[in-house]
Amino acid sequence: MNKLLFIRHAETDFNKQNLWMGCTDHPLNQTGMLQAQYTALELSSTRLDAIYSSPLSRAVTSAETIQKHNLSNPPIFILDGLKERNFGKFEGRKKSEKNRELLELSDSVETVDNVKKRVKEALAQIPRHGNYLIVSHSAIYRIIRSELGFQSAPDVHSLLNMQCVEIVAVK
Repeated sequence: MNKLLFIRHAETDFNKQNLWMGCTDHPLNQTGMLQAQYTALELSSTRLDAIYSSPLSRAVTSAETIQKHNLSNPPIFILDGLKERNFGKFEGRKKSEKNRELLELSDSVETVDNVKKRVKEALAQIPRHGNYLIVSHSAIYRIIRSELGFQSAPDVHSLLNMQCVEIVAVK
């Protein structure tokens, strides 16, 4: 059976404070470490041929925790294209509707088209046959669903930290 799973990294202090993190590299907090361990144990018997991770430490630590507990001992491949969207001067700011509107108008923020291009290139590096896990970020998940023709099961618009979904290409 071929599966492509997607997990959003575990919690950081920025997540807890509802701040945009983007490419700012923050480590997992204590809750995040526990989330990663719990999810790793849940996935321990799931056969994985490889794990593909964002290069940001919150994703890498989440991926390494899963790898350590997985009976398949899958290799981890770091793909720059899976890095979170660069939110420019909005990194560290509180998420709000007003800030979200300003963010989309700011030229300091990475464009959706650029994120789409690099995520598409990253997905092209993942083999079509086998069982794979992507450990990445919420904006990357939304791009995969809204811009690249994938759907998720369960069908959720936004992922919680360490929430796992299967993603499939819409035919």
